[in-house]
Amino acid sequence: MIIREAASSDIPVLAAFARWTYGRAFGHSMAPDDLAHHLEHRLSDAYFAEALQGDVILLAVDHTLLGFAQIGPADAQGGQLGDRQLRRLYMHPERLGQGLGSRLLRAALDHPSMRDAPRIFLDVWGENAGARRLYERFGFRVVGTVPFVTPSGEVTGQDLLMMLIPSAAGSHPAR
Repeated sequence: MIIREAASSDIPVLAAFARWTYGRAFGHSMAPDDLAHHLEHRLSDAYFAEALQGDVILLAVDHTLLGFAQIGPADAQGGQLGDRQLRRLYMHPERLGQGLGSRLLRAALDHPSMRDAPRIFLDVWGENAGARRLYERFGFRVVGTVPFVTPSGEVTGQDLLMMLIPSAAGSHPAR
């Protein structure tokens, strides 16, 4: 398996993978219309084409796409100059628990665009205990909660806002 940066030629496969994994993981938690809207607006080819203009997307590839991480400038409220954000870490469901998520997260945190960040943020679905454990092993701590509001306005759950202060964590502990 290799981890490499996505290129514009990867967008169709990346977007299809993102929609498929998101639907499998979270589709049951929202109405079909809300899911369709989210997939069309937040995980479309057009979304990823625009995202690649300012973010880095790392792909885990082994003959096929196994997962990806999207990193960029933080959009968390109260952010400081230089703060960064892990926007997404999606894995193929059949590859969960095999260490691939740790390798991809490590690659994201070690990426040159993340190395000097004073703080790194992410949000994770409150019911995703496995992802939360992964992030905590790397030194992320819960610093708040944010309701997950669907396009129709329905609140379907809660996301945990997590933060890592790399210098306080001795870089990234789960090495």
